[in-house]
Amino acid sequence: MKVSKMFMRTAIVALAVALPMAALAAPGRPSVRDDRNIRELERKVFNLERNLDQMQRSLYLLTDRVELLERGNYLPPAPAQPLVNVCMMIDSGFSRTFLSEGQSKLDAEFNVRKACEAGAHANYCVGRATLKCDDNSNMLPNQGSVCMLNDSGFNRTYRGEGRTPVEAEAKARINCQNGSHPNYCAKVAVRCDSFARP
Repeated sequence: MKVSKMFMRTAIVALAVALPMAALAAPGRPSVRDDRNIRELERKVFNLERNLDQMQRSLYLLTDRVELLERGNYLPPAPAQPLVNVCMMIDSGFSRTFLSEGQSKLDAEFNVRKACEAGAHANYCVGRATLKCDDNSNMLPNQGSVCMLNDSGFNRTYRGEGRTPVEAEAKARINCQNGSHPNYCAKVAVRCDSFARP
């Protein structure tokens, strides 16, 4: 009795496996529907392989982090720095430099235009006025910028530091204007570099 039950189970399993394989191995030319099914299966296999690769990368990163935590060598990531949006404008009439910041680049541009209008004339703050804007989103948390220039009148050197390259350039130009004359500082080349703050 046990042998016949075992035989029956084996026969049922064999039939369950053989019938779908027989249906897949039907002779003749594959139809358009079969081609679509094959392409769909290939696409699914490709997506599964891609997902598997992503999971393997994630698993590798997790095991690497666990090893660092177990060894005690793990340094937590530095806190994110607040986003700073800065704009600089050189008016076209008196060649003065103005610097402002805002919650967004548009806000910083509005603020620098208002500062230019208050310090010069509104006509000198549009058209040929020089406007530069940037933010610190691509800088490291402890990174700053420093810029240097020589005025064109007395050949003196001026320097400025800032959280962004535009802020450092504006501060260097403002220092130059305070030390000599705005006309000697507006058209000169500026050299900038980044540094790590302590």
